[in-house]
This record gives sequence, structure tokens and C-alpha cells, in this order.
Amino acid sequence: MDKITYPGFNHYKISKMKINFRSIAMTIVFFNGIGALASGYLFMSDPSGSRIGLSTDILLNSPFENYFLPGLILFVLNGVFSGITFTLSMINHEKADTFILIQGIILSGWIFIQIIMLKMMHPMHLILGACGILLTYYGVMKLKTKV
Repeated sequence: MDKITYPGFNHYKISKMKINFRSIAMTIVFFNGIGALASGYLFMSDPSGSRIGLSTDILLNSPFENYFLPGLILFVLNGVFSGITFTLSMINHEKADTFILIQGIILSGWIFIQIIMLKMMHPMHLILGACGILLTYYGVMKLKTKV
């Protein structure tokens, strides 16, 4: 891979294709935020989970009796915070990369805790966990290049 001389750690060439890692991070943050806002709202509006085909039996190994509190946490930490992170990235705010790093840690932590509490794993856990790791890696690399 040839590195394109450009400020920061954003662009690499793979043959004739240029990859913008910031755009990938922003896309992950955007879709994570939309999904978290929608899912969190659904969990809060129907704490039984039946509206989206879930049973509270899944929560037996967790400290929760229903989906309201997990929905609220999901809505705020992965939904609202993703919206803030995406907005900061869109306006190239100086703290945007820090927020991407924090969002990666939040997403990775959310998935890790979910797997432990539910004592089960779904393919979406792998996908979202990988997204969280990518966001964390991106944030760390960007912050390292600023030092």
C-alpha cells in the first residue's frame, strides 16, 4: 500500500482506490446511531420486547426485568452520543476524533457487556463489536498522530 502524502492518517491507495478512514468511521457512527435511536425507542415504548419479537426471558441472567432501562441506555449512549459524534465529525471539530474513540469504546463495551449478561451471542454482536473495535482503533491512531 502506498501512503498518500496528506496530513493525518486518512488516505491509503490500494491499487487505484483511495480509502478515507474518516469517512468509514463516520459511516459506522451514523448507522450505529440510527439503529440505536430506533431500537432504544422501541425498547422504551414497549419494555416487554414483544413489539420487536423479543421475550424478557432473554434477560433472566441480567439485572433487568424488562427492556426499558437497557433501551434508555442504548438510546442515550449509542444513539444520542453517536449523533453528537457524527455532527462533530461533519463540522471537522477539533474533538471529533476523541469522540469517535469514545464512541468506539462505548460500542465495544456495550456489546461485550451484552454478551456476558445475556450469555449468548448473535452474529450482530460480531459485526457491531468489530465496528466498535474499528472506531476505537481509528480514534487511537488519529490521536497518536496529533501528539
